[in-house]
Amino acid sequence: MVTFTALAFNLNSIMYMSIFRLFMLFLFSFEFCFSQNTKEGLAYEYMKKNDSSYILFQFEKANQFASKAKQIGIELNDSKIRATAYKGMMSNYLKLGQYKESIESANYALKEEYTNHNILYKLSCYKNLGIIYNQLNYKEKAVKNFKNLINEAPRNTNDVELKIMIASGYFNLGLIYDYIPENADSIDKYMRISQKILEECPPEAVAPQLYYSYISFANSNTELRHRLDSTKIYLDKAHNVITKYKPDFIITDYNISLGRYYFMRKDFKKALEIYLKVTKELESNPYENTNLRTVYQDISEIYETYGDEKKSKEYYEKFFHASDDLNENKKKSTEFTSKNILKDEIEVVNLSFMKKIVLTSIAFLIILFVTIAYYRKQKKKFKIQHLNSQEDIQEKEIIILEKEKEAAELKQRANESFNEILCLARENNPHFLKRFQEVYPGFYDNILRIDPYLKPSEISLSAYISLGFSNKEIAEYTFKSIRTIESNRYNLRKKFNLPTEIDFFVWLNSMKEL
Repeated sequence: MVTFTALAFNLNSIMYMSIFRLFMLFLFSFEFCFSQNTKEGLAYEYMKKNDSSYILFQFEKANQFASKAKQIGIELNDSKIRATAYKGMMSNYLKLGQYKESIESANYALKEEYTNHNILYKLSCYKNLGIIYNQLNYKEKAVKNFKNLINEAPRNTNDVELKIMIASGYFNLGLIYDYIPENADSIDKYMRISQKILEECPPEAVAPQLYYSYISFANSNTELRHRLDSTKIYLDKAHNVITKYKPDFIITDYNISLGRYYFMRKDFKKALEIYLKVTKELESNPYENTNLRTVYQDISEIYETYGDEKKSKEYYEKFFHASDDLNENKKKSTEFTSKNILKDEIEVVNLSFMKKIVLTSIAFLIILFVTIAYYRKQKKKFKIQHLNSQEDIQEKEIIILEKEKEAAELKQRANESFNEILCLARENNPHFLKRFQEVYPGFYDNILRIDPYLKPSEISLSAYISLGFSNKEIAEYTFKSIRTIESNRYNLRKKFNLPTEIDFFVWLNSMKEL
């Protein structure tokens, strides 16, 4: 009884320990999964904050969030998180003018497995690289990336996001050209393709893109073509589409283009009113130096027209400082990035050159080794041949003698067989044809291959002719008239489709050898 109780106690203890272990394993797994899910969620939360900061032009702040998300992606070995983070960093660095870092981020994103399965991510990287190379005046590289975008995008897609991306590819191809009147047609050609793609989409889904497209056409008509009536048409289109579908959208670009329109029309009052309003918006954004420069210059000229030298000078100085800041920043960024890109390209070329040298050296050594090995082998072979030459000569002489003996025997047998067949033919012996086939087995098969329907009498006549008998001799041996033999011979020749210039006797003998 005591033993049974102790056994039961031990079994219960083992059972409870097993349950406890399973519970702890479950708890650990749950905690691990929860931790993973929490980190993953945190990474996407960082990317949301990146997007929010980007919209508010807080690119440095946005980049901090994207970098944190990237770090989590590395820790979790999550390609999607890393690709998303690199894409965000790529855009942030572009806005900050840090082109080298933007290029690196784009290339990192392109290496991610997730990017290879997400066409939008891939096209976005091509777009970013194209824009940077265009700004750095690497036109060929810019064109290559924009064409990669267009060519790798799926054809005849109904996906709005993809259509927006394809439209941006064509739009940016237009921006490759220098912004001068001579290039107006080329610029407008690509921008029209872009606009056509966007207009195929629901307007509410592509309102911002259409807005910028119309603004670009308005600016082209103002600056390149000087068609101010067309400018106003496109400005109205831009205003209508954005206010209808995105009423909260900041229309700074529209106001700048509208101010420029009135300035070119010399309606300085309206132009100044719009410009003074828009400068407040531009001055609050540290990344709008390009537009500020244009606005300051126009305001300075307007005040000069009004005779207000003080105000004109004030805005000219602002224009001058904005130009200096813009040129200095662009110069630093461009020089730094160009040097690094050039350095990278030189390193790639040097690496490629070194690889070629190494491969050439290896190939040379292999050839040298093979040549030496071949030379030694040939030398050894020659030595053996030289040592055995006397034996070889003797063996060859023996073989030649044996061959000659065999040939003589065969000739004798052939002569005996030939004489035997001739005798059988002259006697018109019924065994003639059978013996002929035994001596010349190929003859029978070869002529039947040409005409399977030959009669025995025709085969027999062929055999007689091949033995060199004349028509007269054949007629005598077979107890037929010469005319019959001639007629049969003619018909037989016709069956074989032999031209008159071919000797029948020679041809029939060739049938024995095939």
